[in-house]
Amino acid sequence: MTGIFLLLLATLPVACEGRVNLTGSSLTAVAGQPFTFTCSSDYGIYRYAIWTAQLQNGTSLFRVRSYIDEECRYYFNTSDIYNFTCPRHGPFTMTILDVDYRTHQNSNWTCLVEPPYFRSNMVVLDVNVPLKTINLLTSTTHVLNLTEGDTMLLVCETNPTKPPSNITWMKDDDIITTGASSSTREDGGLTVTVGRLTMEVTREFHMKRIYCVGSYEETILRTNTILLHVDVPLVDISIINSTNLPMAMTENEDVTLVCETNPTRPLSTIIWTRGNQTLTEDVTSTSRASDGAVVAVSMATFTVSCDDHLSRIQCSGFYKSTRIASKSQTLFVHCIEKEDISGPTFSAGVGVGMTICLVPLLVAAAVYILWWKRRNTMKDKTEPPESTDSAAPRQSDDGHNTNMYESMDHSARERKDTAYEELHMQVYENTVFQPTGSLDHVIREDV
Repeated sequence: MTGIFLLLLATLPVACEGRVNLTGSSLTAVAGQPFTFTCSSDYGIYRYAIWTAQLQNGTSLFRVRSYIDEECRYYFNTSDIYNFTCPRHGPFTMTILDVDYRTHQNSNWTCLVEPPYFRSNMVVLDVNVPLKTINLLTSTTHVLNLTEGDTMLLVCETNPTKPPSNITWMKDDDIITTGASSSTREDGGLTVTVGRLTMEVTREFHMKRIYCVGSYEETILRTNTILLHVDVPLVDISIINSTNLPMAMTENEDVTLVCETNPTRPLSTIIWTRGNQTLTEDVTSTSRASDGAVVAVSMATFTVSCDDHLSRIQCSGFYKSTRIASKSQTLFVHCIEKEDISGPTFSAGVGVGMTICLVPLLVAAAVYILWWKRRNTMKDKTEPPESTDSAAPRQSDDGHNTNMYESMDHSARERKDTAYEELHMQVYENTVFQPTGSLDHVIREDV
């Protein structure tokens, strides 16, 4: 009987097409949702309807008949996949209760009604696949520990959809655009949307919740969130009141140096060293908030001594397993006790030095004076003064010259005692005694 019916169906004239109209409940079906076909005719009474489906896994025929009670009579094994209505005075319907993309995508549908055995137009079923799930693939825990400067990579992925879904990255309630990208890949005719967030972590992300949101038409889904915990490392430490030159101070003077780190999270620790020794005097540690992190501050107060002269003071910061040292500050200590000791020594040294320098000068001056006196004395000897009586030398009775100076007055003799005595002796030495002369004559002439 069925074979005869199908043969008659195949031999119907083409001109009869178009008398029966097949429509769908929407332009596209949605996977996982119902979809209804409606088969209507220009005639008002329906008896039979034959539904033909060319599916991905083969062709299926579904013949139904309407009775007075308008209940459908089936000429096939019924299933839970399809549902039929058979109103006697209205169009027949066929409903796919759960559209399956793999089965129903691009399937061809027609219907034929009796009377008058007219065949409907063909409807090609287009199936969309909505967004069902979205996952944050790199989320293994709810807290992600990072360090400022680290590169964070998060990947978010949707289920295969048609058409493709969209992904948006969020930080709390703010949209992230920097470092966010999206790509797709094909999966059996569907599209998987992949979102990536690649960025350098800053301290502003500390205690922020990161997640991604998928959107598909009117559907909005969001992933689980990740709480970021961002550490800020120690990169710098310095003595803020240090100088490039040695710091000048006096012995027993109190000195306070202040050391600071860059803002870190968690807080860094500071210690002071003087040479190879750790300072254990008055050291005070404090901190202050700065730019979402904490600045470690340490003040070291100590009294300098002469032993600290040219010593180096340094502070070091400790952060987890990291140690960073500051530039050292050199101390230049002015020692009072050493100055008191060195003062008299310096004066005595100056006195001795000046004495040593003056002795040669005094000796030279004395020698010069003696030389000058000697020179003047010799000059007086070689150049006798003129006589008031006569410029010619006096002759003795026997005609010989007598070398003596008679014109020297008494004051000249007092000034030139030594020269006078020498001249006097010279007179005696140069006088020639004759046998006939008398001593009295010589003495009178000398006088």
